[in-house]
Amino acid sequence: MNYNSFMDTQSIGISSDQSGRAAGRSSSEPVSSASGLSSIIIRTPNWLGDCLICMPALYQLHRAFDKRVSLAVACKSSLQPLWSLAEWIDQVIPFNGSRIDRSKKAEIRESGFDGAIVMPNSFGSAWDLAHCGIPVRIGRGGRARGWLLTHRLPARAAVPGSGGGHQVEEYFDLVESLTPITREPPEEPLLTVSSELMTTVRRRFALEKNCHRKPLLTMAPGAAYGPAKQWPVEYFREIIRWAGKEGYRVLLIGTEKERELAAFIIDNTECAENLCGRTSIPESAAILQLSTVCLCNDSGVMHLAAATGCPGVAIFGSTSAPATGPLANNWRVLESTQECSPCFRRRCRRQDTPYACLREITPEQVWRAITKLHRRE
Repeated sequence: MNYNSFMDTQSIGISSDQSGRAAGRSSSEPVSSASGLSSIIIRTPNWLGDCLICMPALYQLHRAFDKRVSLAVACKSSLQPLWSLAEWIDQVIPFNGSRIDRSKKAEIRESGFDGAIVMPNSFGSAWDLAHCGIPVRIGRGGRARGWLLTHRLPARAAVPGSGGGHQVEEYFDLVESLTPITREPPEEPLLTVSSELMTTVRRRFALEKNCHRKPLLTMAPGAAYGPAKQWPVEYFREIIRWAGKEGYRVLLIGTEKERELAAFIIDNTECAENLCGRTSIPESAAILQLSTVCLCNDSGVMHLAAATGCPGVAIFGSTSAPATGPLANNWRVLESTQECSPCFRRRCRRQDTPYACLREITPEQVWRAITKLHRRE
């Protein structure tokens, strides 16, 4: 896969001393060759999009180990359905809230993992695994948590990607400390939707009758980050109007919080249906696999669509596509040219033309990108 615009392939070595605290010298020896690891647990990020960005690194680790080492993930319970679609993960340990609770720590301890990778940058995520009896714990330093890790890499930038390169590179660095890997997202989809679920979704949303006769445009108008990631609602409306004229069926997906937004966008349009809050993560993945093309903001749905193999168009305003863009070749990214972009702020501070970064990306540009993807140009 060619995603050179997202790549920064400079490797970072791990350093540690015999006490397990980080030291100043570098070590080129992989941790696995010194420790003989057989089972590794990965503390995943707490957000859908971040989990999907780290997934290519974990998949390449799985391929490199070739079943010699089992991989488990510890994740928020709301994200368990996502990781259940990653068939190459051997075990999923969900926990409630944003921290691993006492009972789950006991379960992790009893499982006898001999290695751990801490993906999040928080103190709490390192603290939780440090109390699970795991002898090798790998993560990034910073936030006064270095002493909780036996092996650490330098702290990452406060804003993902602001240090240069795509955020996936930070995860590649972590897993490559264990063994050499292929530092590229795989060509094949990372998520597998069962045939049973595909059948259920087709029937539930009447896709059996329409998916082969009408092109299916799936839209995700929301973004958990905030308004600075959300393309104007009237622009989404314009896309729906054009899609209806061209014979598309349009589905809007997202969370329950975005249901009202989606209803406002649809506004009694005959060709569009509001599914926000009505689909689980696996059901959304199934819909995306059935879709002709996806249109979305920089969001978790964007990364979910890319992980299922769905082509799409992504809109970037306050954030950076080279830093957090979709990790797939069949996507077209439309990015702002404003001098203030990317600002990485949740709300625009401009008084003259608020959210100019999003408003300058026109419906005409987006529709051209959609039709080109549909025609595979």
